[in-house]
Amino acid sequence: MTMLRALNDLYGRLRADGEAPDFGFSMEYVGFALEIDMEGNFLRLTDLRSLKNDAPQPVRKPVPRAQRTSGVLPRLGADTCAYVLGVDAKEVKVGGRKSFEANLSPRAAEKHTAFIERHRELFAGTNDPHLQAVLRFFESWTPEMFVEREFSAQALLQTLQIEIGEGSEKVVLHQHPSIVAEAQKPGEGELVKCLVTGEEGPLAQNHMQIKGVRGSQASGAYMVSFNKPSFCSHDKKNGANAPVSERAAFGYVTALNTLLAERGENRRNALLGDTTVAFWAKAAEGDASDECDWIMSAVMDPPTDADEASKVRDTMRKLSQGKPSDFSRLDPETEVFLLGLAPNASRIVVRFWKPGTVSEFSENTLKFWDEMTIAPEGWKGVPAVWSIVLETVPAGKNGTRSLSDADPMLSGEILKSVLTGRNLPVSLMSKILERIRKDKEVNARRAAICRAVVNQTTYKEKLPVSLDTTVTDEAYLLGRLFALLEDIQSKALPGLNSTIRDRYFGAASATPARIFPMLERNISHHLKLIRRNGSGHLAHWFDKQVAEVKGGLGMTMPRILGLEGQGRFTTGYYHQKADKWARQEAKRKAEAIAAEAAENQSEQEKETA
Repeated sequence: MTMLRALNDLYGRLRADGEAPDFGFSMEYVGFALEIDMEGNFLRLTDLRSLKNDAPQPVRKPVPRAQRTSGVLPRLGADTCAYVLGVDAKEVKVGGRKSFEANLSPRAAEKHTAFIERHRELFAGTNDPHLQAVLRFFESWTPEMFVEREFSAQALLQTLQIEIGEGSEKVVLHQHPSIVAEAQKPGEGELVKCLVTGEEGPLAQNHMQIKGVRGSQASGAYMVSFNKPSFCSHDKKNGANAPVSERAAFGYVTALNTLLAERGENRRNALLGDTTVAFWAKAAEGDASDECDWIMSAVMDPPTDADEASKVRDTMRKLSQGKPSDFSRLDPETEVFLLGLAPNASRIVVRFWKPGTVSEFSENTLKFWDEMTIAPEGWKGVPAVWSIVLETVPAGKNGTRSLSDADPMLSGEILKSVLTGRNLPVSLMSKILERIRKDKEVNARRAAICRAVVNQTTYKEKLPVSLDTTVTDEAYLLGRLFALLEDIQSKALPGLNSTIRDRYFGAASATPARIFPMLERNISHHLKLIRRNGSGHLAHWFDKQVAEVKGGLGMTMPRILGLEGQGRFTTGYYHQKADKWARQEAKRKAEAIAAEAAENQSEQEKETA
């Protein structure tokens, strides 16, 4: 299914569920109601906002849409205070704090005049008492009244709806049949066969703007646009170059804007670097739809809680096998869609478009999670794409990393690899190795990334999850040897400000034949120091370990290790270090158990005595 067709189909479902507006309308935040009586007299300005997190928030409602740029273009029935009342906001400082006051600017007067003229033209000759009341209000109202009556300055920043009459007579202007009919009136474009739906309808000369893509203009940007002659073919103008009907163009944009506007835990969008991702399911209803959204959210931003991560894994594993899950009634063949968008000047670029099924996405995601496994684990729960990208970013002055500093293309490339089951980009490991050389840090996440990329791309021996002394790969063994040499140095010379890792890790992993002979010259001296410090058994263990690792190496070390070899080196280094940590933890636990047993024995002896 094409991207625009899938979005247009989604619009139909969102509209039926009340999550998207009817054709010709858009969801806007309305803060105040201008109330007038049936004679057109002003009654009151009512605050419609409700408290949320101790702050008043406007109500999101469907109102007739207006695709504005920098010009003056009034909406029908509801608009900003400048359009409806002819007053805009002027920023002032009160007691050192920012505030706003009414401003009777020429721009506001121009907007107000345009608003009045549009409605006068539409209501001309009407006998409807509610519409006549609106016209009488326009005749009697002057913007100065806003200041004279000391209306709330908060209204200056809000969209206002107009309410006529009281009680059972009350009518909201933008819901009046004449306004609705005008908002939904077909355009004057030629009738075309829509390339999205295959049905005939008026041509959409210009498509609406997409809002909510990070980095794009606040007013929105176009995904489909033919705004220059060089973009057009065969003397066609604007939308005629790719004929889409008005309703289909409205549908796909409204559906996408609805997804991108969602916030909170149940949102169907995510941010990866400069890529904004929208995701949704097809033909899922009720609980099944919620479960599908939950699964896709877990793909985009996996849970860190161990129990929740286990639940997600179990659900996805069974779905990938086409089996029912204990936690889900979702059909494994439910269609799902992922769309990655990025800004490009006044346009929006489609980074990726991936339709598939819940079963396919579950299978590919599980494959990715399994490939990223390393012991001990580097993630709480399961790895997220954003956490992988973050490992390629340098730390700031405060020690934290920001995705805004990452390669803008990398997140999308990784996500595409995850969702399609393809190999991760080799450039990911290249960036990780570069970061290790600069940061001097080899952590579980970086080692897991190197292991995953190597295992996906190699034709040689696969790398294990944890230390495996039977692995004969030369680069892996060199990484293990480097870790042992570092531990020997640290034990022999405690309190060092830097170790061989800080000075030589990058060079040793790239040119081992040049670096290792120099490092090995100090082994005997360091082992002697360890023995002098009363740790002869440890020195013997180190000596034995080094001999075993070197026994797997050839007579000559490789002069150069390529990218794959450096990834193997890094994995071997981490495995050897992690094995030491595991032994230390096991020793600590054994000592704690022994101490507890001795304490219990002592208490029993006291009780017996």
